[in-house]
Amino acid sequence: QWSDHLPSLSASFTYQYSALSDEFKFERENNYLIAGLNLNIPIFSGGMTSANVQQAQIEVDQTNLKLSQFENDIYVEIDNLKLKLDEAEKRITSAESALKTAEKAFKISEITFENGLSTQLELKDARVGYDKAKLNYYAAIYEHLEAYFDWELAVGIMK
Repeated sequence: QWSDHLPSLSASFTYQYSALSDEFKFERENNYLIAGLNLNIPIFSGGMTSANVQQAQIEVDQTNLKLSQFENDIYVEIDNLKLKLDEAEKRITSAESALKTAEKAFKISEITFENGLSTQLELKDARVGYDKAKLNYYAAIYEHLEAYFDWELAVGIMK
């Protein structure tokens, strides 16, 4: 937009060839060459050029602001994914501990059932608790892998 303050110069060149004849030969040939120059010097535009320059500068500033916001959003997303990854790691540790406890409880329940000190219902409850603990452990591992792959994608490691 600022270049509208400067003079502009344009040139044109045209070549034309024509021929007329009543027979199949070129008798009256005409060659035309036309050249032209156009010089435009801005003297007064009523402030339109200055306003256009200001508008273009505002658009540049808005674009820079949007770019900065996108950059900030990217950093926030990466930080959130890192927190999600840390949380998933803690969930794995917790689920692993719960799995070990449920496994011990199930083994104890098996031994007490074999010795006739508990019922089949108590054995099934221990088995269900152990299976739930396993499922929670696998779900925690899945969430960790999901968070890890999302983080890789966000930082550009995965293609």
